[in-house]
Amino acid sequence: MKKVIRSFLKYINYLVVVVLYLVLALMFGCQEDDSDPVPQIVPRIVTNVQAEVTQDAIVLTWVASQNSDYYYVYRSLQTEEGFQRIATTKELRIVDAGLEVDRTYFYRVSGVRLTEGQKEVEGEKSPTTQAVFVVGILSVEVDLIDFGETLLQQQLTIKNSGSGKLNWAISSDVDWLVFELDSGELQANGEQIITLVSVRPKTPARLEGIISVVSDWDQSFTLPVRMIVPAYPKLSLSTNTLDFGLTREFKMFRIRNSGTGTLEWQVNKLSHADWFTVSPQKGLLLSGQSDTLIIKIVLDQLRKYPLSGRVSENLVFSANDDEERVYVTIKTVNPVLSVSGDSIDMGLNLGVSSFTISNSGSGIVEWEIYGGEDWLTFDPKAGSSEGETDRITVTVDRTHLPPGEHLASLRVDAKDFGQADITVSLEVVDRPQLFVSTPIVVFNSKESEKTFRVQNFGAGILKWQVINDARWLTIKPRSGETGKEIDVVQLLVDRGDLPPGSHTTRVQVEAGVGRQTVNVTMQVPQPVLSLVSEEIDFGTSLKPKNFVLQNSGEGLLYWTAELEEDWVSLVPMKGFLEEGEVIKMTLSVDRSQLDARQYRTPIRISSNGGNKTLFVRMKKTGQINGFIRDVKTLKPISQANIKFQSKVEQSKSDGSFGFSYLQEGSYEIIVSSDGFFSRKGIVKTSSGLGEIELFLSPVVRRIGKIRDAARLTSPKRIAYGNRRAYVTNQADDTVAVVNLDTERTVTTIPLKWDQACVPVGVATSSKRSEVYVAASAIDRIKLVDTGVNLDVGEFRVGDYPSECIMGISKLYVSLLREDRVAVVDISIPARTNRIWVGKQPGAMVISPNGKYLYICNYGEATVSVVDLVTEKEIKKINVFNRPDAIAVASSGSYVYVTSQFSGGLSVIDIRQQVEVNRLSITKSPIGVAAVRFSHDGREVGYVVDRDGMLSGIEMPTQIIIRNILVAASAEVFSYYPETGKFYLIDSLESTIVILE
Repeated sequence: MKKVIRSFLKYINYLVVVVLYLVLALMFGCQEDDSDPVPQIVPRIVTNVQAEVTQDAIVLTWVASQNSDYYYVYRSLQTEEGFQRIATTKELRIVDAGLEVDRTYFYRVSGVRLTEGQKEVEGEKSPTTQAVFVVGILSVEVDLIDFGETLLQQQLTIKNSGSGKLNWAISSDVDWLVFELDSGELQANGEQIITLVSVRPKTPARLEGIISVVSDWDQSFTLPVRMIVPAYPKLSLSTNTLDFGLTREFKMFRIRNSGTGTLEWQVNKLSHADWFTVSPQKGLLLSGQSDTLIIKIVLDQLRKYPLSGRVSENLVFSANDDEERVYVTIKTVNPVLSVSGDSIDMGLNLGVSSFTISNSGSGIVEWEIYGGEDWLTFDPKAGSSEGETDRITVTVDRTHLPPGEHLASLRVDAKDFGQADITVSLEVVDRPQLFVSTPIVVFNSKESEKTFRVQNFGAGILKWQVINDARWLTIKPRSGETGKEIDVVQLLVDRGDLPPGSHTTRVQVEAGVGRQTVNVTMQVPQPVLSLVSEEIDFGTSLKPKNFVLQNSGEGLLYWTAELEEDWVSLVPMKGFLEEGEVIKMTLSVDRSQLDARQYRTPIRISSNGGNKTLFVRMKKTGQINGFIRDVKTLKPISQANIKFQSKVEQSKSDGSFGFSYLQEGSYEIIVSSDGFFSRKGIVKTSSGLGEIELFLSPVVRRIGKIRDAARLTSPKRIAYGNRRAYVTNQADDTVAVVNLDTERTVTTIPLKWDQACVPVGVATSSKRSEVYVAASAIDRIKLVDTGVNLDVGEFRVGDYPSECIMGISKLYVSLLREDRVAVVDISIPARTNRIWVGKQPGAMVISPNGKYLYICNYGEATVSVVDLVTEKEIKKINVFNRPDAIAVASSGSYVYVTSQFSGGLSVIDIRQQVEVNRLSITKSPIGVAAVRFSHDGREVGYVVDRDGMLSGIEMPTQIIIRNILVAASAEVFSYYPETGKFYLIDSLESTIVILE
């Protein structure tokens, strides 16, 4: 048995040795096979290398090369030799700057693949592409424009010394300079002569400014401009003639400097006349100042001139280089004293008489009367006459004269112009003479009895009687006789039912030797309405106010008040007041039905003691109440700044605010708040109240990002469907799928093809579980099944498809090299039509109603409008040069178009199909997106530039916000209504930035 076992073990060992030998042989055999070289994967040759000359660089672009991880760019100054590598890039374009003008440059591009061992495999260089770098070179001939003191025009020559076309513009920072031409175009080595016109102000000054000349090649020149406006004083006189006529009073006139600078003046008499003086005779006047000159007549010198004539003189005013004259003239005179008579006979009874003095010649005669006796008086005693007649009253008093004839002499003396004597005579006889003690008797409102005396100032017995027929006057006695005694006459009044006021009658005292009159006046008590205040001002007070009525006269006062406005009330409205009585009146106002403003109304109070008017003034202050809300969430906004006129306040926690106002009307409310677009609103007030609710559009802010380096390798475009985002990765021909609810990537879908597809545009279908990818390098649309997340096919669509968008039932693809848009029936799927549009069509949007397609024509400054029913272009809308991004809000009214090249934003009105606004909103805008707020129909278009700076414009208010940093860089920007969020591809960090 043991032998059997040993034999078996020996057999097993032999088999093991054989097996080991075979294994070793196979291993060595494999090592010899591995030593053979593995075939290398070489990048394909780069195609379609194009060069574009800009104002400061040459821009190279090319189509992606299969199997290339990045690219080498070579440059030479010769056609086939001397190429040197100038750039390494992963992009499909470079910008070659810092070039020499008028130099021809040659370029070649090669693809480079990086092996697993980190070794570079460079493909064949592309065919040579050449470009001539030509620019316009701006230059000007002078370095100073000087208009001096007199020049009105100067010329400036602008030259283009380069070999490229140049657009120029000229401006200045002063308002006194006008350019005959302020912009233009210059061909290579061309020039333009511009006329500059100065507008000289009146005020002397030394004016300086800066003229700026710029070109579209970012070249500029500044040169100083200056002008001197010298001072020009000007002599102005208030008159050029002074005629004294017959007057000898002084006269005045003014001399003024109506120009600029300082006026030095003096005055001289042309003929050196001495009959008047001038003061002052010289002076200095600044601009606008004046002096008053006084001319006085020298009478002693004037008398030397012939009478009844005219004397004249010229005043010569000289100032700087100016001269003016004033003609001065005066009449010489020949006064003649004339007196109406040389005697006055007062006889036996005459007590008053008169005579006249006049000037029957020319000029003025001054006269004086002196002489007379104690029993003689006259008035006036002196005067002057310039042709008029003066009456002199002469009065005699016989009281103490003895019987007989009495004489008195008066002399009228006019100095150099004559004298006249007048004799006054009277006779006193031994007979009665009536004398009444007073000619006037006045009864005030409280007096009822008065007296006057009757006397005989003569000899013998005087018989007298009183005559009067007034019923209210009783006279006792009515007659009498008197020698040397005094008779007293009593006057009694009876006011009875006489009306208030003044009553007058004449009492005649008659005697055989004469008659005298006593005028009797009686006052019947008169009530007087007195009002302490003339105006009462309530202001904004609600409390009643009081004022006082008083009877400050005599007798009973009855009164009534009348109101003109319903908003004022008075208690009481009528009544009676005894003499001296006072009543307190109460005023109230009711503002409830009134508009806010100032009010003033009269209260008219009528009485038998006169009428008075009291004015009532008050004002009603209105109240404006409002709320500030977020137009998206409709929630209140607190601490918003609200400006009303000159007032500023902040909204409360519930978004409310309030302002008072003093006048009904329409008022502007301006609201601003951090994180929102500012808003202006108009509130119309009535009956003291205005209400307004303002909704602010929120400004988007960054809330997160989606980052997955493995799946978001080179994100280029993004499309949305079923709350997912589909992102094309251009470098590795994949589509990344992002769950927008979890904000995480789900998977990556490879696009199958035997060479690089270079996916760009992407679109989704709302009716089919499909995603459509524009594979630009293979001229096809790749079809992705979103149910299984697989590339399930492709179909040819046209030359270089770049962007695609899904309509109601068809897919639209921009064909960059065909200048057409392909129409795809996705139910087939296959292209069914191609629509001619502008040059190099790119980004597209469909109008909210699905009727129109808008296409950015990158090769020209237009947006094509295509009718999707007829599938024909119906219009081209002019926009900025090289439009490359476009957006429209869901249910929006505007299309927003940007141009990275020009840095501009164009806004197109969908209803009118016209550009309604064009503005430079940011530097190098790369993407645009829009959102509409359903509450008030306003919408906001956001623009992001390549540096990740966000700006926005609210329509139709056209309010702009600028420069909000949201990302490190930007590739494409869009809005997804389903999530209410914006998504921005940050190409530098290969992330999707989320904004809300």
